[in-house]
Amino acid sequence: MPLPPDNSAAHSPTAVHDFADYAAALKLELPAVATVQPEEAARDAELAAAVRKHYVQNRPGPESFPSMALQVITLLGRDDADIGRLAQLISRDPGLTASLLRVVNSAIFRGVQRVSSVRDAIARLGLNEAGRVAGAAAARALFDARGREHTQPFVADFEMLYVHAVTCAVTSGWLATQRGGAHADRCYLGGLLHDIGRSIALRSAAALRTQGFADFVPRSPRTHRVLELLHSSLGADVLTLWQLPEFVIEFAGKHHASGLASGEGDPDLHIIALTSALQLLRAAPALHPGAAEDLLVSARALGLTPSALATIDTERARFERLARSLATG
Repeated sequence: MPLPPDNSAAHSPTAVHDFADYAAALKLELPAVATVQPEEAARDAELAAAVRKHYVQNRPGPESFPSMALQVITLLGRDDADIGRLAQLISRDPGLTASLLRVVNSAIFRGVQRVSSVRDAIARLGLNEAGRVAGAAAARALFDARGREHTQPFVADFEMLYVHAVTCAVTSGWLATQRGGAHADRCYLGGLLHDIGRSIALRSAAALRTQGFADFVPRSPRTHRVLELLHSSLGADVLTLWQLPEFVIEFAGKHHASGLASGEGDPDLHIIALTSALQLLRAAPALHPGAAEDLLVSARALGLTPSALATIDTERARFERLARSLATG
């Protein structure tokens, strides 16, 4: 669905909108944000220091990044990418093949006939969308808590992080194709990995819980606040260790309002920040008090009208359904 033209004077791209304008277009009601008392904030800081120490002592090396995801993403960035090359790559991995076929035959994409081959799945979805689905499925290992005793209590937390990552990746990639000057491949990869620091920090928090840090409770506000304190710096650090492109590292460190000013001229960064903030406001607004400001800064930087943002949100909801189908497979 393309972004709608909006030629009215009240909603022209040059008009300056407040968050209330965007919230009204999205039919979004923000709950009151709970106040964190000084003693709670001090304990959050102590826990964050413990998580950071554990992370430093157990840094995940480059082998932790799924090589298949990187291969798929790299292929999509090549000028000579085609259906045959992508089909051959996906077919090497039975799990990836199963994920792609499950998605293409889901209610989101289902056509008249059921698809049973990777090549037919790519033909139905299109090269870029099929590649993004495959890349997201391959990256599932970065958010998988199953099979590890200490992370098992946090399965729902990791699933939520994965849904957020995939929704942001696919929405950002789509939005980049609607705008001049943006790069769909950069936006997709940046959307997938901009918040990877939360998953990395949560792994350390889960490990510390087994060592007696009872404060780390699954899906609790305190655990979330600790991840919020750490995710940008840990994300940038681990992406550097994994030798990911410099722009991905930058997106991880600058996708909130405090870092967006320095990236004012980069539409890719603002696309990722916008889609991330929009997803957070839909999924858990009470836990993300800064998301409204992030959305406002980036919507203004991209010149988006409230009606255009509502269109983006419609696509985001569709892509979130895709992300959930990958998460539950």
